[in-house]
Amino acid sequence: MEKEVPGAVSKYKEIRARKWESVSKDLSEWGVPVKDCQRYISDFGKDKLIEMCECFKIFDHTDTGHITKPEMVLVSNCLGKGWNRHFIKRLLEDGDKNGDTVLDFMEFVELYLAYESEFQDVLNDLKVAFEVMDTDQSGYLSPDELKIVMDKIGRPMSDEETAHFLEIADKNGDGEIDFVEFAKLVIK
Repeated sequence: MEKEVPGAVSKYKEIRARKWESVSKDLSEWGVPVKDCQRYISDFGKDKLIEMCECFKIFDHTDTGHITKPEMVLVSNCLGKGWNRHFIKRLLEDGDKNGDTVLDFMEFVELYLAYESEFQDVLNDLKVAFEVMDTDQSGYLSPDELKIVMDKIGRPMSDEETAHFLEIADKNGDGEIDFVEFAKLVIK
């Protein structure tokens, strides 16, 4: 039987708390009361809701709070998933309950649950790449981690280049790159 490592448990809880804080803020910005998500939290837990929120933010490439067909195509193609137009059309038709031709967060959650393996496939490749770069396993890429990775791939960055890179990628201004910021950078 494996023993829990106290430091690892507290680090996980800290990362989870930061992510939940971010998700709560996002839900508020999208006009979704957290209480409306209680069913999902009860059924699947906060971690699953966090995952669905991260996936939504990745597909909502323009940060409008809605996912459009072109965004679905962009993310699918950039990640080499190549969902064909018929599959994307089916996703949008299945998900768009109010007929406005875009997916809001609550519509996306229902779609995610119906097509979880397809969405998981999109997330998994990004998560693996992110985890390789996140050498301290903090759940965030620091400037030092960026420099180390860039050195390893033969593209060293100066402090100024690293600062500029962070300025572009760090949308929430916390001085680090979270998973969603990383994913959006990869998809650009």
